[in-house]
Amino acid sequence: KVTRSITDALAVRLTEADQIALSLHETSVPAAYDAFLRGWVHLRRDTPDDYAAGIPYLEEATKLDPDYGRAHAALAMAYLLSYDAQWTDYLGVSEIEARQQAKRYLEDARKHPTTLSHQVAAVILLIDLQPNEALDELKEAIAIDSGDAFSYAYMGAALTASGRPAEAVPHIRTAMRLDPHHPPIFDYLLGSAQFGME
Repeated sequence: KVTRSITDALAVRLTEADQIALSLHETSVPAAYDAFLRGWVHLRRDTPDDYAAGIPYLEEATKLDPDYGRAHAALAMAYLLSYDAQWTDYLGVSEIEARQQAKRYLEDARKHPTTLSHQVAAVILLIDLQPNEALDELKEAIAIDSGDAFSYAYMGAALTASGRPAEAVPHIRTAMRLDPHHPPIFDYLLGSAQFGME
């Protein structure tokens, strides 16, 4: 409502995608949102201990609001990245269980798609060596929210993996511009693209 009133006052025309994004409500349960934020801050730190600390908050968010797609997607990402980094011992699960949890939470997240759910699907496809299919997921993610830095970073990873590192660099630089305090993985992805370009 605030955004609409500001745009009306400034006579700015919202695109159809902007209007859809404004109409999406991730959750109407404040406690679920609070739990999500508490878990999300741990995931952003990207350490095995933080993943283990963040998961209970995210699980609480999904219990408080079973339709909270972003919370389900965050859980899927936590398990998936723990699987990929071989941090599953910190979560008290095997690698197979972590991968299964990631897929299960992604299925729940797909019922209420978010940028993050498309990112999770893309990372699964990248791990499974399907970069072209990952690109399709990331295009969907960017269509939902063109301001999410991770979508561009993962787009760069997918382009590098598909043998197009020169196309990857502008996407990764966009991710860095969108998040000036970006996580180290962005630098790694840029280095990978540059290495691919020799």
